[in-house]
Parts: sequence; C-alpha cells; structure tokens
Amino acid sequence: MPPLITDEMMKFQHALFALLPSFLLFGCNSDSTDSTEVCTAEAVPAISVSVIDDQTGDLISCGATLEIQDTGFEETVTNTDGDSCDNNAPLEGAFERPGYYNLTVYKEGYEYWYEYNVEVPDGDECHVETVDLEARLISAE
Repeated sequence: MPPLITDEMMKFQHALFALLPSFLLFGCNSDSTDSTEVCTAEAVPAISVSVIDDQTGDLISCGATLEIQDTGFEETVTNTDGDSCDNNAPLEGAFERPGYYNLTVYKEGYEYWYEYNVEVPDGDECHVETVDLEARLISAE
C-alpha cells in the first residue's frame, strides 16, 4: 500500500516550494555582510586606451598595438587593420586585474606613446575600476 499524504504534509510541501526561490536568490551570498551588490559575468578591462592622432584629433586605433606590463604579467592587444576595423574602438586589456601597469602604444607612421605606473584599483566587490586613457600619437614624419 502506498504511503498516505496528509493535508499537513501537503501544506508543508506548498510552503517549501513557495520559499525555494528565496533560498535560490539569497542563499548564494558567501559572505556574511548585507551587501546588495549583484555581480555580473561580464569581464571588465583594467585598461582602456583610445588612440588619437595628436594633430587632427581623429581616433586611429586601426593598426595600433597596446603593450601592457605589470610584475609577472604581459599582454599585447592589437586592433588589426582591415576592412572591418573600427578606428573608434579602444584598445583594452588586463581584464579583472588590479595593479600598476606600464603601457606602450605604437602604430606605423607614429612615434611610440608611453605611460608608466598606471594604477588600476580593485573597484567594487565584483570588478576592477577601468582606467580610461588617451594615447595621443605624434606623426613620425
């Protein structure tokens, strides 16, 4: 004979299912603080550099390269020149990495641009605070 389900068992089951979404939404917070911060899966760049022609003021990131260096970390980011290249696109890197960075931007026909000891703070609980910079390149001609 199958077990009998009483009215009290049904009420308990309904109450449990009514509370389940609350456990799923709020049970994931691993710390004991009352934080309202909701982290996203988005990766945030530590460094974002807009490449600009110093003489004209035009954005010229197509064909430009950004080198990012920190102790024990190096990254090279290039906006490859081509038909689908967007000159307005910034060069971004060091995703979710706080620290102090030395930066170099170069592009054919322009002098190198340098910036040293760029601090990227931790930001909020979830992501770094992106540092936005302008690399104003001077023509080598």
